[in-house]
Amino acid sequence: MSDTLATLDPRAIIELTPVLESVRYRARLAWNDRELSWFFSLSLLDGTKLFSGRAVRTGENLLGQWVDSRLPQGALVVVDSSGEDRDPDRDAFGNGRVRLVYLTYAEVRTLRALALEAAAAA
Repeated sequence: MSDTLATLDPRAIIELTPVLESVRYRARLAWNDRELSWFFSLSLLDGTKLFSGRAVRTGENLLGQWVDSRLPQGALVVVDSSGEDRDPDRDAFGNGRVRLVYLTYAEVRTLRALALEAAAAA
């Protein structure tokens, strides 16, 4: 089952300790005023950095560009509840327009299979 990790937080830095695939991580979302964008970092609970400074874009898997056995196998995506698929602005997590959602590996596989079926039927 997918989990919502971040929503309704008005701060410029959001720190979380989510459990993803039975492992607890340290996650950080930080707003950058110059770039007008959120950036995401993920570490192990002991502080070991897995990656940092990944731009947060709606619909993109934040875990997708790294290969590391310590990362969860699923997908971490930002979902825009407005239906407009806009990237999160400074207030988007605070006003609930976007949510950071983790999809398990099984959920990702199911979604891919459904997308392939839909494409084949079109």
